[in-house]
Order: sequence, then C-alpha cells, then structure tokens
Amino acid sequence: MTFPGLRHYQVSLIKKIKLEIDNDYRSILAVSPTGSGKTVIFGSIAANAAMYGKKILTLSHRQEIFRQIVRAYSAFGISSGQILAGRPMTKNPVQVAMVQTVVNRLQDIDRPDIIIIDEGHHAVASSWLKILSTFPDALKLFFTATPQRLDGRGLGDVCSSMVLGETVLQLVRDGWLSMPMVKQPGPEFISEFHVRRGDYDKEEQTKFYTKRKIIGDVIEHHRANLHRQPTISFVASLAHGAIMEEMYRDAGIKAKLIQGGQKYMRERERACLELADGSLEILISCDVISEGFDVPVVAGCHMLRKTASLALNDQQIGRTLRPIYADGYCLDTVPGRLAAIKAGPKPYAIILDFAGNSLEHPHILQERDWQLNSQKRSRKKQKPNITHCPKCGGVWPGKPRVCPDPKCRYDFVTASTQRRQEVVQQVKGKLVDAIPELSVEDLDRLSAVFAIGDSKEKQKIMMREAWKAVATDSREKLKTLARLAGYRDGWTEWAWNYVNNKRQG
Repeated sequence: MTFPGLRHYQVSLIKKIKLEIDNDYRSILAVSPTGSGKTVIFGSIAANAAMYGKKILTLSHRQEIFRQIVRAYSAFGISSGQILAGRPMTKNPVQVAMVQTVVNRLQDIDRPDIIIIDEGHHAVASSWLKILSTFPDALKLFFTATPQRLDGRGLGDVCSSMVLGETVLQLVRDGWLSMPMVKQPGPEFISEFHVRRGDYDKEEQTKFYTKRKIIGDVIEHHRANLHRQPTISFVASLAHGAIMEEMYRDAGIKAKLIQGGQKYMRERERACLELADGSLEILISCDVISEGFDVPVVAGCHMLRKTASLALNDQQIGRTLRPIYADGYCLDTVPGRLAAIKAGPKPYAIILDFAGNSLEHPHILQERDWQLNSQKRSRKKQKPNITHCPKCGGVWPGKPRVCPDPKCRYDFVTASTQRRQEVVQQVKGKLVDAIPELSVEDLDRLSAVFAIGDSKEKQKIMMREAWKAVATDSREKLKTLARLAGYRDGWTEWAWNYVNNKRQG
C-alpha cells in the first residue's frame, strides 16, 4: 500500500482503518476534522482497492460533494461511473452515487465489495440504511468530521468500530488549518429561544436577528473585523437570509443568499466563484454550505443562528479554517507552513459568533469526546471550559493568562486579582478573600496546559497538585486550581479524599 502525496496524518488514519479491517471489523467510522482532506483519504483507499479489482460504491447526499468526489477520484487516476438522476448507469468498477438515486436503482447496481460513505453521520437515516442493508457483505467505511446527531442517536447502529484522526488543535499547530479567532461581540446579541424538534426555533430567531438595531450592529462588527474579505453568513431561515441580503446591500456590501436543491445548484456554484474572485463579499446560507463546501479564500463567518447541535457548530466554523499559504515558503515543514499562513491574506479565520454558540459548546480547539453509542440529551446545560475576553470579545479555550489576540492582550489574571481584592465576605466576624490567591508561578505553570484542553495531561497535573495540597493542608487552593482547570468542586472533594486514603493506607 503506497500513499504518494498524502500528508502524514492522512497516512496515519488510513493505517488505522487498515488495522481495523485486519481485525475483522466490517463497518468502520473514520473521524477527521473539516478541512483535513477526507476526500483525499478515501480517494487513496479507493484507488488502492481498485488496483486489486474491487468494486467500490461511494455515496453522497449533495451535488457539490458528489462533484468533489468525482474530481478527487480523477486526480487518483480513477475513471468513476456516476449514478445520478437522468444519467444512464455504466459498468465502471468504481461508482460515485447520489443516495436518492441509488435507492431508486438498487436492483440495477452491481454488488459492491466496498461502500464508502461521505458525511457518514447521515447514515442512520432511512434511505442510507436501505442501501446498507441491501449489501450486508460489503466492507463499509464511513467518513465524517462530526459523528454526532442532533437527536443524540449514535452511529453504533451502523458502525462497529471508530478510528480518530488528528484534532483541530493539532492541525492548527502543524499549519494544516488556520487558527480560528472566535469573537462573541456582546450580550445584546444573545437571546433565549424555545426548542422545536431538537433545535432552537428558527422563526423566533428570525424575528430577533432581523431587528434593525441587531442588523446594524452586525454590519458594524463585520466592517471592523472582516471588511472586504470573503465571508459566509449563517442564518436561521430563508426569510432571515432574504432580509440580511437586502440590508447588507443597502449598506454597500455585496451579498447573495443561496438556496438548497438541485434547481439552484448552478446559482450556488456561480455564487461560490464570485465569492472567490471578489465579486461577492458575503455569501448567506441557511442549511446549504455547512457540509462539503470548499472555498479556501473564506476569511471568516457570521454565526447568526443559534444551534443546540455541536456537529452543526463545528461544521460551520470548519468552513473558514482552510489556510491560504503565501508564496515563497517551504510547505514541507511546520515552521514553513505557519510562516506562510501568517504572511498570507488570511492569518486567522475570524468567527463572529453573534448567536452565542461559543458560550454553549466547547471551543473548536478543544478535544471532542466522540462516541459510537447513543447519548442521552441532558436538560441541564454544562458550561464549556472557555474564557470570554471582556475587552475584544474573543472566546478562548480553557483559562489563558492573557488574551491570545495580539491586538488585545487583555490580562485576565491581573483583572481577576483586582476583582478578588475588591470582593470580600464576612465569616464569623473576620474579613477574608472570597477566592484564595494564586501565585504567578501557579498560573504560569498550569494555564498553558489548561488552555488547550488536553484532558489526560490536565488530570495528571491536577492529581500531582492534589498530593501537594494534602501535604500542605491547602484544600481551598486545590479547589481554585480545579476551577481554573474547568473541574467542578465535587472533583476537589473526591481528589482530597482519594489522596488522604492513599497516604493513610
């Protein structure tokens, strides 16, 4: 098996998939972030399998994704058949197919050896299940960036094994994705909405986000952060999008609303080309380009739709993360790629999160706990471990000491210390600090690890701190460190008792 032209993390994921196949798993879910090149990964797998005479059926549910797959296969030297409405079937051993068309032609399709499913989180829908059940003996490979559904239903119903690729954080560090700079401009954009069929009510959001004051502030923040740069505006409904299109244009901003469905496909393609060549500044989308949209020049997005779906949140942010490298740099090394991104027209991907999704979901740089089994939806919302900068509006993972935005550099620690000095509480006639002080040494030692959300490393560090705290009888300091790490107070009690028992036993 050879991997010419593939990146190291793509090769690593393919090897993980092969290991699962060698262990007799026949239905494998591969998870890799948006922008990591999943089409290239399964294109390489398809090309290799085709060399050995295997028949391959690749499923897609959108025209844009369908075309991307055909182009990717062609780059690997694969002449694929195309199962598409209005097009006759061919006998090519490798077929790329629209799900809706396959369902209507199941009796005419040759039995595949391998089925590749792009955007695999859709595969528990009835049409996909009908196809999969028709070919029970085929090896099934599912690919997705977000193996989670809004209804909490797991992919374990169709997948027996899961392999994980690199995280967004690692791809950003290695210069394969742009650094996301998430900004939540302020509380005036935040509102509560009822939940309808699992997500926040679109009509209520349309009424709220089309208030003239809100729209005016959105335009003001756009000009301050993304002026004359290619931008996607994610909206709650088509009615919302139509109003935003008109208001953007009235403000002198070239904008276009795009719609889903096959009859609008050429309009969508033209709009994407116009965004890429600068004819358009803002592309407005309602459930159209959160998947399979590949325009690297996109510098950022407006999130004008609140969603309870972590998957949708990640898919939308992921549209902005493809990097643009400046010429003249070596892209074979991490320093070279990072320098090329910094020198290019898009040193950061700017996410203007008006809807407050970043205050509800884990930061895009934090590790996801993806699982195959269905997850019960909790009515109680758990706040993500993030820090919201009061100066620039930036939202960052964990508890950084200073705002990472180079134009801001707000000192969270100094500000927090000043607040703590002002806040006192009375206990039995004594005045004491409401929260115990942490030294600069404490914060320097811990904040870097806490900021990236590395759960295993964080746990190791905090257990070491628990042993120190018990030895010096510093329960309150341990509690403060635990809060800094994003742990609840119950963890402090557990760790304190655990260490005491170990010391005594």
